[in-house]
Amino acid sequence: MASSLIPHRGLCPLLWLALALCHAAPMHAQYIFSATNPIPGNNPYGTVAADLNGNGNADLAVCNFLSSPPTVSLLLGPGDGTFVSGSTVQLSGASPKAITAGLLNGDLHADLAVTSYVGNSVSVLLGDGVGGIATTATYSVGTNPTAIAAGDLNGNGSADLIVVNEASDTISILLDDGNGGFTAPVHVPVGDKPNDLVVADFNGDTHLDVVVVNILDDTASYLAGDGIGGFASAVLLTAVGDGPLAVEAADFNEDGALDLAVFSNLSSSVTVYVGSGAGSFTWLQQTTLQTPFWDLSCADFDLDGHQDLVLVGVAAAAPTILAGDGSGHFPTTHPVAPPGSHFAVTASDIDGDQQADLLLSGTTEVLVYRNDTAPVGSGDSQPFVRGDCNSDAASNIADVIFALGFLFPSSPTPTLPDCSDACDANDDGALNIADSIAMLGALFGSTTVPLSHPTGDCGIDGSSDALNCTVFGPCP
Repeated sequence: MASSLIPHRGLCPLLWLALALCHAAPMHAQYIFSATNPIPGNNPYGTVAADLNGNGNADLAVCNFLSSPPTVSLLLGPGDGTFVSGSTVQLSGASPKAITAGLLNGDLHADLAVTSYVGNSVSVLLGDGVGGIATTATYSVGTNPTAIAAGDLNGNGSADLIVVNEASDTISILLDDGNGGFTAPVHVPVGDKPNDLVVADFNGDTHLDVVVVNILDDTASYLAGDGIGGFASAVLLTAVGDGPLAVEAADFNEDGALDLAVFSNLSSSVTVYVGSGAGSFTWLQQTTLQTPFWDLSCADFDLDGHQDLVLVGVAAAAPTILAGDGSGHFPTTHPVAPPGSHFAVTASDIDGDQQADLLLSGTTEVLVYRNDTAPVGSGDSQPFVRGDCNSDAASNIADVIFALGFLFPSSPTPTLPDCSDACDANDDGALNIADSIAMLGALFGSTTVPLSHPTGDCGIDGSSDALNCTVFGPCP
């Protein structure tokens, strides 16, 4: 006979609910991003942050995909997450789409390389060290180059270029001569309609390797570098989802080896492959997303030691962080900016605080969001009272109801309270059902169980955890 749980009258329905839902997923860090000045552009698809004028602050270079004549805008940053207009560089190839930065000619000034999607070329822009471009050169590559990366493929100390050619089903390798010039490209076959790449040493031989995602055959191609500018034949990774558009590499499961995260548009999923450190990959898990996205980036946004993912979409999607747990899984999602149409996202520290900020590319501008998330372990400076979850200057049953309301909301993406530490009744660094049980025990237990400091009077939380307190009205 099936058993049933029958709640009692009075207080017990809340306690019964707490016990029945004790396996609810905990809430995690309160991610906070603040918009700074937007950067105008004409379909500014590709964006890269680099110190273009040598003052130690991040500057920006932005591709204007639909500009005529084709241009790249340079913007200088004072180091606070804002930017002022610099120079505009005209290119010879139409439809600049992807951009990368590196030291391409040995003078220690940041240089740029830009793909021209319609022009089937790469423009190399050598920086002058004061925020401008000294010289430009153009190199032919494959058809419809859609992504680019820079890295030392042949071990000569100078950065080489790897270009993804969407319509040629190849990557083009251009080796740097050390003076800012490049050899004729070598075209290496990959999958059907490649779209994005990541460059890193995946097999531990100190040589850079390449992983490319291929849209039409639903694969990722792994190419092991030989250390002299060449690559082994591609090894295909399948089960990456339908229509893979973007790939990132990081140690998502924290075993010391690089892993892969692949975003696939048609299946609306993120697939994680765990790297062995020796050049092989094992499928770990696939997260299905409830919102259609378009691009992916990764960083440890709250400095908790775990790599997170961020996704943006073109169909009025809210930029969303998938919080990593250090095992290769991303159990919670956190919208961090208003919904909008964004076809590219770049995660980069633009204000020098060691936390990754966000650059969101739309049709007419790049939106800049500074990461103001309190780093895990930083503690709080805002006084509060633990247990006063609804911040009304009283600790009572209303706080329990408030806590249950955002743990089990009607909306799939509830907003954390401004002072999440006040709701962390048991001070374990997570918001979950145990906090409601602790508040009930303190309020109605046969022997009152005190909550952790600060209680009664306003005080500071000295705990090092992922929660924080930004505003608490009763404690100015």
